[in-house]
Amino acid sequence: MIIAFLLSTNSRDSGLFYYTRTLIRELAEQGIKSFITHTVSCVCDLLHVQHVFGYNDKALLKRIKAVRKKGVSVFITLHSLNHVLTREQEGFIKAVGKECDCLCVHFKYQRAIIQKYLGKQPNIEVITYPAEAEKKKKNNRKGKTVLLCGFFRPTKGFHRVVALFPEVVKKVPDAQLLIAGAFSKGAWSIYKRDFFEAIRRSSVRNRIVLKNRLFSEKQFLNFIDAARVVVLPYESGEHAGIFHQCIARGKQMITSDLPGFIEKKHKMHYIVRNDKRLAQTLVFCLRH
Repeated sequence: MIIAFLLSTNSRDSGLFYYTRTLIRELAEQGIKSFITHTVSCVCDLLHVQHVFGYNDKALLKRIKAVRKKGVSVFITLHSLNHVLTREQEGFIKAVGKECDCLCVHFKYQRAIIQKYLGKQPNIEVITYPAEAEKKKKNNRKGKTVLLCGFFRPTKGFHRVVALFPEVVKKVPDAQLLIAGAFSKGAWSIYKRDFFEAIRRSSVRNRIVLKNRLFSEKQFLNFIDAARVVVLPYESGEHAGIFHQCIARGKQMITSDLPGFIEKKHKMHYIVRNDKRLAQTLVFCLRH
């Protein structure tokens, strides 16, 4: 069997690209040939679409229909599925439900959202992230490093951790905040300026380490393994690779109360609903 992966974003510096590359490695270990394609004219037995929900939905649907006309099976994994769908998004869900042989999501609550529009048809699957299936245990309880990592964007809430970190340092003087990652090219220009300015002006700037660039998957894993606690204060969106790598590694985490985080809560995982509680929980994790 030959599987082609079609990504809704062609950027090689995206979480979607790293995720798909992990799938390709795992398939290769099973003797299955797979590759990333940027065209629907490729030769394959199965086209598996990796789609960031809400990103070029209409254009992607046209490409899926073109592949289906050739008699090729199509699977689609929907990332960042919203809780409340617009009328256009409802139409997209119904269309891919009709055109695709299988719809994949990463959380049960996401499957429930889709079932509201498609009914309980059998081709909606909840799949684990590759990292989560590995179940590695490498938790570090010695250092005092708080980690924010991945691609920077407003809805991840990293700026809030920068703002409250002086409160943490007052109670844990040797605490360190490591911010590792980058903005996508040309994205969030105003937020990018304000974010870096907040770091520069922080009263505890000497306790903040900023690594503003892209890193390999292996480097991100090294950051996770070295951290005492990983913070994911997301306000919306998908809880992608970082979250699942932390689960796999038994890593101490503090997250917001998004449904996906609640669904996957585990022993080393603290869920907070406001910034005051976030600061208190950070101090607790660094002290214990």
